[in-house]
Amino acid sequence: MSRTIMDKFTEQQIVAAVRATSAMCFFNHIMDIEYCDAVVCAMQISHDQNGQLTDNDLQLINDLMP
Repeated sequence: MSRTIMDKFTEQQIVAAVRATSAMCFFNHIMDIEYCDAVVCAMQISHDQNGQLTDNDLQLINDLMP
């Protein structure tokens, strides 16, 4: 049985990652339409910091946006 994103991340962590990237970029990545380093980074940092992204985190994520 496959796990969904909600099995691995809280809603707060997902919302933080979507806000840090964009809804379209996040959706395309999650649906395997287009890989996005920014989403991977945002999800990892958001998970590690329980949805709390700093200005430095946001800059790093923004620098990875396509």
